[in-house]
Amino acid sequence: MNDQWDFDYTNEALVEQLALLQLHYDDGSFRECSCVPEKHLPIIAGLASEQVTFSMRVGKDELTPFYRGLADWAREARKKIEEGDYSKPANNPDLRKFLPHGLTEEEKASPEVQHKIASCIKKAEKKFCDDVHDYTTCTYNPVAVCRSAIEQHA
Repeated sequence: MNDQWDFDYTNEALVEQLALLQLHYDDGSFRECSCVPEKHLPIIAGLASEQVTFSMRVGKDELTPFYRGLADWAREARKKIEEGDYSKPANNPDLRKFLPHGLTEEEKASPEVQHKIASCIKKAEKKFCDDVHDYTTCTYNPVAVCRSAIEQHA
């Protein structure tokens, strides 16, 4: 058994499912496509639940609240869609804190800085990562670029 492989594989599978879900949200088809509540959301919930255990096994305990929250969100979103009571969620800059490099304590204390970082990261991902959230494929790390830009303007 290779815990790091399990963690990496599950994380990549989550990214793939979330990317597919994002496509449905962007074009509005999540309201009509049965694959969202019947396929994508249950897979996201299941993978995120598994990732709670895998993250602890590889020493990334700080990620377990995110994965628990993601699993709960997917289950709740599925329920709301099935009940016809779901709309497209707003982009929450607080969710960016769970990207690979997290927020510093100073960044956590400043909603203004969090907003600037979230906005910058989105642009940097498009520019340096071909709009993909897998930072291993990026020419530059979006978080580092944004922190540097924000510090220069502070």
